[in-house]
Amino acid sequence: MTTGHSIKPRRRDPHDPIPYFCCNGATAGLWSHLSTHLEQRRRVATTNPYLNRLEGFHTTFYEIRKPSDVNELWKQGPLYDHPFCWSFRKSAYTVSDPPISSIGAIDGAQLYSAFQVDELDAFADPGFRSMYRHWTLLVLAPDHFFNENNLSFPTYSQTPQKVETLGHSFGRLYSVGAEMNLIAQGLGKISERWAEFHSFFDFILDGSDSLMNPSDHDNLLFDDGAFSRSRRYFWAIDCLSEFDLSISDNINQWELFKQARVLSLLAVNALPDLDYRQFKQAEKQCQILQVQRENFRQKLASTKALRDAVSSSAVLYIRITVNSTLLRRRSIKTMTRFQR
Repeated sequence: MTTGHSIKPRRRDPHDPIPYFCCNGATAGLWSHLSTHLEQRRRVATTNPYLNRLEGFHTTFYEIRKPSDVNELWKQGPLYDHPFCWSFRKSAYTVSDPPISSIGAIDGAQLYSAFQVDELDAFADPGFRSMYRHWTLLVLAPDHFFNENNLSFPTYSQTPQKVETLGHSFGRLYSVGAEMNLIAQGLGKISERWAEFHSFFDFILDGSDSLMNPSDHDNLLFDDGAFSRSRRYFWAIDCLSEFDLSISDNINQWELFKQARVLSLLAVNALPDLDYRQFKQAEKQCQILQVQRENFRQKLASTKALRDAVSSSAVLYIRITVNSTLLRRRSIKTMTRFQR
């Protein structure tokens, strides 16, 4: 399921039915995930939300958008001085693993699970309660989030070969492994979005390309009458500060999920080899995000230094101008005196 301009949600009662899920208490939890996703709410909690088995993975990020005639559901704004008038928007990625009791009837045929739920209920740890062999996952992502040719998670009407590939890759995973697969893919796509922003800031801040040209490098310290350079720096600082919070949330949500759902399984070697590969892939994507966050922080620090240098230069220029004016006035008075 994709969001963005592809759906236009209306306010619903938490107990309204959802396709493929039956009407019970768990439906309210699904509507909660839908609402959180569509409103792009960043999770703020004093405790680990994934200790609650009903909570699915959720994080927010930003992405660059090309011009489009389609009315956007999510708020977007222009990128500063982009040569092609591209914009950017806040987006969200959510993966929900609803409990078995919420899986409903499809075409009148009730789905049953091929395992003993009572045996799993004996484990209070949410990690062990994620070891389902039969599962249903609800994935919420922006439009065009996944590559059309992505065989591990196809998103459009598929050929039989792609459907077979999907079943082969996911059908052998337990529910926690399937969740980690989708989390890893989501973090990878989010990482691609952050890489696009990094290239954009290199373009508008001009710092790296001016090192070989001293005159251009010196111009970084001076502003014009419209304060265009100062305004650009202030905008970049605000964006980079917000992006640091967002990318930290991407990392933190995986760390919290791992702590609540995965570490207990790893401690007793209860995670099958194929599911363990999904864990390693998610860890790899998280490490890439950590490197990108450090790059953003370095870019933020250098931009603040340029902003401060421009401000200092502006103050010095004003002082020199004022002193020159005073000296000129004194010279005029002195010359007038001598003439008398």
